Amino acid sequence: PFEYPLVVKPADGSSGRAVHLVPAPDRLAALLPELAGEGLLIAQPYVPNPGTDVKVYSVAGELYATERRSPLHPEHALRERRVPLSAEVAALAARVGAVYGLDLYGVDVVLGPDGPVVVDVNDFPSFRQVPDAVSRVARAVLELAARTDTPASAPAPAAVP
Repeated sequence: PFEYPLVVKPADGSSGRAVHLVPAPDRLAALLPELAGEGLLIAQPYVPNPGTDVKVYSVAGELYATERRSPLHPEHALRERRVPLSAEVAALAARVGAVYGLDLYGVDVVLGPDGPVVVDVNDFPSFRQVPDAVSRVARAVLELAARTDTPASAPAPAAVP
């Protein structure tokens, strides 16, 4: 049995598309036809919050944070903007990267009544608010590629006559 309210969203969603706050079981049943074409769905507990999400981008260990309007709170007129990253949210985002073995990723966090809560992890987000994103991400990808070893089981290249 679920505890309501729930947040229901597509497993492969992006940019807050098709994210719904579901207050009760009857509302979930009413949403099913609308969500039928979305594929796999995620249902997670709703975390009360001030109506904004903190998006943390990680580029090879460097963390950047933005604040944006939550898709569940369209009444907030807030454009995404860079914000200082608190030590608590930074530690949480770094832990997510360590647990999943990620170097380039994004974490969506809401600031709930009991502290920050991760509500989404993106293995390759847009990085749109990371300063000089193209060169930072490119450098990180090249560094990651240089660290990757060739598997020992790979066949040796054929000799050229």
